[in-house]
Amino acid sequence: MHYQASNPFLSSEHYSMTAFDSQQSDSFPFALRPGRFDADLLQLPRVLGGPVNITCLASTDPTRMWAMSTDRVTRVDVSGGRFEAVAALALPGVEPIADDVLRELAGTRLESLASATTMAERMFGAHPEMRTSNGLYTVADCDDVVYVNAGSTIHAIGLADPADEGAGLTVLRSLDTTEIFEPFAFPGYPASVKLIGMNLTYDGHLVLGAFGQICVVPRTFDGAPQVHTFEPGQLLTNSFAVGAEGGIFVATGSLAPGGDGIMHKLVWTG
Repeated sequence: MHYQASNPFLSSEHYSMTAFDSQQSDSFPFALRPGRFDADLLQLPRVLGGPVNITCLASTDPTRMWAMSTDRVTRVDVSGGRFEAVAALALPGVEPIADDVLRELAGTRLESLASATTMAERMFGAHPEMRTSNGLYTVADCDDVVYVNAGSTIHAIGLADPADEGAGLTVLRSLDTTEIFEPFAFPGYPASVKLIGMNLTYDGHLVLGAFGQICVVPRTFDGAPQVHTFEPGQLLTNSFAVGAEGGIFVATGSLAPGGDGIMHKLVWTG
């Protein structure tokens, strides 16, 4: 696979965002040792979070990673084969899931869709799918700051004291995207702002998506966002790629059954 030039504003060339990189390749250029390997995941080192743990992002410190989940951000020591939490922060406004519940979730053998549904509703309420509205699209930048959503708010999270990891994590700044995006009426749900996708331009701006729109905003959150609205009847349901020359590549689908989707190329000119 051909990889485009590394984005200098990301924490690392690889593993710096959901889907791994600016082009959303979901791949890496490292060889894997062939063979069959059996492992009991419950016996291996792990960091709790969830119920969805979408990815581990690279830190600018090669001995650290960021474990991103739908209820918290955790800084992890990966030095010398370790995988140990050193600091964690619950996503603002999101009720953390108890560690015992997460252990039960990971350790239960599910025999059917019905048993999975029953367990999910017991643990997370009548609409467990709403838990996945947080923490799925994430970015780590060259300042060792991670960007993650809790509902419709983007939070920039980093070390409370860069010189003392023991001081923990903190929210450095926040961006309320209901002031940027228009509410979207998704069939079966009330109109609201739902965030879909996140990336970083090659000049260090965040690209954020919602069901019906996409925007570019300074990652310092101190400038006016530039917003593009998709064609009526089109829906954004996944993230988008960013090119080194300013291209933003976005695929939308049709709300009409059997309708045509659209592949967009937008160009960010700064």
